[in-house]
Amino acid sequence: MKNAAVVVLDTVRKDSFDDHFDWLPGTWFERAYSTSNWTAPAHASLFTGRYGSEVGVSAASRQFDPDRPSLPERFLDEGYTTRGLSANHNASAQNGFDRGFDEFVNPSTLKNPEWEDAMDWEAFVAETDATGKRLYLRAILECVRGDHATVPSLKAGISQKSSRDLFERPIPDSGASTVLDRLRDTRFGDREFLFVNLMEAHTPYDPPTAFNSADSSVSVTLRDTFDGVRSPEVVKRAYDDSVRYLSTIYERIFEELTEHFDYVVTLSDHGEMLGEEGLWNHTYGLYQPVTHVPLVVTETGAESQTSVPAPVSLLDVHATVAALAGVDVESHGQNLRTGVDATDRLAEYRGLISFAKQGLREAGVEDDEIERYDAPFDALVSSDGEYAIAYDDRVESDELGPDAVRRRLAAIESTLERREASGDGEALDAATRDRLEELGYI
Repeated sequence: MKNAAVVVLDTVRKDSFDDHFDWLPGTWFERAYSTSNWTAPAHASLFTGRYGSEVGVSAASRQFDPDRPSLPERFLDEGYTTRGLSANHNASAQNGFDRGFDEFVNPSTLKNPEWEDAMDWEAFVAETDATGKRLYLRAILECVRGDHATVPSLKAGISQKSSRDLFERPIPDSGASTVLDRLRDTRFGDREFLFVNLMEAHTPYDPPTAFNSADSSVSVTLRDTFDGVRSPEVVKRAYDDSVRYLSTIYERIFEELTEHFDYVVTLSDHGEMLGEEGLWNHTYGLYQPVTHVPLVVTETGAESQTSVPAPVSLLDVHATVAALAGVDVESHGQNLRTGVDATDRLAEYRGLISFAKQGLREAGVEDDEIERYDAPFDALVSSDGEYAIAYDDRVESDELGPDAVRRRLAAIESTLERREASGDGEALDAATRDRLEELGYI
């Protein structure tokens, strides 16, 4: 049995990764593609080997509730200790992504280490049927009567309830430094599966002072996605600063991981638009700056880099990680360690996230414009390396004809077991809304 770690460098573009992570040894898959433009469905693919639309994770719902065992569950079934550290609220216990983990640290605790012994408010919310004031009163009662440190629990709750970070965050980044500390303090055994999500490259771009050439936090909002940003060069530099810092801290994290894990898989769930096609952020679309992602598989002891040019998918990470540790899974993916069998893949855009639509309406955007951005479409990652985007009324492709693109997309879709999302829209409490607004989704 082999220990395996999967680290998601959230929102890191492939070209930015190439610029700053040239120190990382292992097998580099140069043409890896995500299955989506944003976190929740991409992570659903990572954990199930299926498309987000098959798992019911889409723009309409972030809830992860697959009808088959997830990757962490399969590791758990095989006697592994499963641990998760997520800095992303879209990949949190509140949305079901703690499924199959012995231990799962949510973003609020990861970014606020002083809440270590506090009640996990996100997990409590996810497990409690009550809403509104009744939910908050139950939570306060749990803070006092439960097996938690009462004062830190109440402080964490006040911050959640107020929707503002009332207490100064004691770490300089979005959680990577805390991840490093936790890894150093953890006693890993012989059967370990670890999942980590790091958010240093996600808006707001706010690296530590030594890396921050903008001398401030730079945010890209939902409206900026379509209207453009005021200072494009400042935004690009801030993003680059963030990736540069992430590389520096991840080099230390990676060194720690290789002390305990036989394999470390480093990837991104999606990239970022930095003005290409007039777009910013990753809220909309399937252009390659969003879907083309880094993917490196490192076996402990590797000191050099090898390159694989064949196109692969995030789906393949699911099957590969399972195979590395000798765990059987059902998957659309393939074990990349035994060679790449070139095959057509999808990337899915399933409309604007429900709370993004709400934010656009509140900003006065007309319904017909919202509907235009909300229309679903797919991209084709062809077995021969071509990339095409198929909208209802047109196909964008450099090499493949429209008929060929639609025919090949239809062939893939005919094999899928798509599942309706759990609902059209999600009710957001004030704290969640503020966090999503900070991340540029509203």
